[in-house]
Amino acid sequence: LYLNGPAPEGVDRHQFEVSVEFAQLSEDPELGGPDSNYDGLADCKGSKIQTLEESYRRVLTERCVRAKHPLIRLELPRMDAFSIGSLFCFFETVAAVNQRLAEIPGWDDQKQAISAEQLLDQVSKT
Repeated sequence: LYLNGPAPEGVDRHQFEVSVEFAQLSEDPELGGPDSNYDGLADCKGSKIQTLEESYRRVLTERCVRAKHPLIRLELPRMDAFSIGSLFCFFETVAAVNQRLAEIPGWDDQKQAISAEQLLDQVSKT
């Protein structure tokens, strides 16, 4: 799923693993993390911030292509409860579609189903 046009060249569209532009990308050993030297950011203001953001996006895209990770880039107009909630619903839908396409049966782990039922019971009691 690519929200900003076609998939970058070299990316397998059928791969179910999805990299999302959030913190976990920096923890992915295949993609490599951000530079550990943040001293160069001390004087970033105005157009320097825009240049830094553009460079980050370019490097992230290059790393995803090299690792053959699909990339989803979402830009929220603001970080409020509605935006975050819609993002959560989006990812739940993506997970459900992925599960269906991969033909993974729902609740294939009985313990997981039981713990989900217990959690729902606790929430409904409060």
